[in-house]
Amino acid sequence: MIGRIGSSIQIRQLGTQARGPRHTDLATNYLFAKQFFRGGAVTYNDFKQQCMSLRIFVMFGITFYYSYQLITNPLKSSYWKSWGPLSVPGNAIGLFSASPNEVFLSKPAERMEDQIPAMDALAQLTLKRRLDSDVAED
Repeated sequence: MIGRIGSSIQIRQLGTQARGPRHTDLATNYLFAKQFFRGGAVTYNDFKQQCMSLRIFVMFGITFYYSYQLITNPLKSSYWKSWGPLSVPGNAIGLFSASPNEVFLSKPAERMEDQIPAMDALAQLTLKRRLDSDVAED
């Protein structure tokens, strides 16, 4: 009991308490952000609060602008076309509706039958440094 009384008396006032409205109070922060453009700040603390309130709206504005730009003018890379935010519904449906033979083939692909076996290609490349099929084309 005595320790609690003594510790509550010895509080240091360093001036580090939070000042101004909370970041979730958008109405009050909007008033401070408006003052940044309309009227000057008298003290440094006023200017700092105006900047902190303006920062909330600038962050939302920049995020909205670039998100809008990506949706209306998407990147032209194949990665973006496959995994962009507009292809998420199709990718999610594809997870549940894929046929079981897409990953594990039941027979070799038709285009692979015309090629030489892998071990023969390895032997030709290590011994001759070229494939026999390449010599026939020249």
